[in-house]
Amino acid sequence: MGLFDKKLQYTKDYRTDTVTDEKGREHKKYTYIGPLIPFITDAKTVKKKFIITAVLTVILVVCLIITEGLEHGSAWFALVSIPLAVALFPTLYLIMGVCTLQYNGDRMRRDRYEHSYVRVLKSCAGIIPCVGVGLIADFVYRFMYKDWLFLKEDILFYVMVVIVLTAAVAIVLIVRSVEVDERQLLLGAK
Repeated sequence: MGLFDKKLQYTKDYRTDTVTDEKGREHKKYTYIGPLIPFITDAKTVKKKFIITAVLTVILVVCLIITEGLEHGSAWFALVSIPLAVALFPTLYLIMGVCTLQYNGDRMRRDRYEHSYVRVLKSCAGIIPCVGVGLIADFVYRFMYKDWLFLKEDILFYVMVVIVLTAAVAIVLIVRSVEVDERQLLLGAK
């Protein structure tokens, strides 16, 4: 699938009609005709779980930004700093996904489903290995350079990294616990 094909992948889910307004001007009206993915989990539980996901996302973002700004023992070791910096990219997609989640528990359009529900899961799947590699690289740095002197920023670094990893795993578990009926995607795919 090419770059431009990706942008056109949802065009079959919409019908375009030309309508004339009261002043005689023609406008295009787009109507969604694609599959609607219903939640199996009740709407109240969906809202509660997605609000918890949003709160965990804010905690994750704040802790990751604090981690980036800390001056700790291995901060200049590239194998620590680069994976943590790379983790910021899936974090941006996580923010976008959480902002577009369907908090009311209604059925989701295919594009909304993939740009929110699936995006949150994929973003966390990118954050967890990046931050994990940074944490492992910090231990490698300490082992290689025999730098076992811990500063208070080092302790804060470890606490923030553990919070980021825990929040990302919790987000995955919470979002996966919200059940959706994905059979409509298979029926809608032609």
